Amino acid sequence: MTQHAAAGQRTVNPVAMDPPEVRAYVKFCDVVITASTLLTDFNTGAFTAQLDPARTVAIRHHNVSIAGKVYANVEIGDVLTALAVGISRVGNFSTPKVESLGALWEVDPIQ
Repeated sequence: MTQHAAAGQRTVNPVAMDPPEVRAYVKFCDVVITASTLLTDFNTGAFTAQLDPARTVAIRHHNVSIAGKVYANVEIGDVLTALAVGISRVGNFSTPKVESLGALWEVDPIQ
């Protein structure tokens, strides 16, 4: 049983939320692109992810932030369409190799 959970409670498995393969992949990417992403404890590995603002492009509904500079009046649909066209032209990018994220939830047995 974990220190913070009573018997029978579900607790989050931090390794499943933040597998080392994904962490290393993101850390060494030239740029990280997020689209309409609200950073929460769930999608940041319990806030352990440390995205470098200088290497982050954040696409939001009505603006885009590139390396910390915000460009207003830019619509998400327009950006994603242009990005899809650009990616199809380049076509040479990799994805992280993750065999298993493990169980997201750990259930402590009832004693």
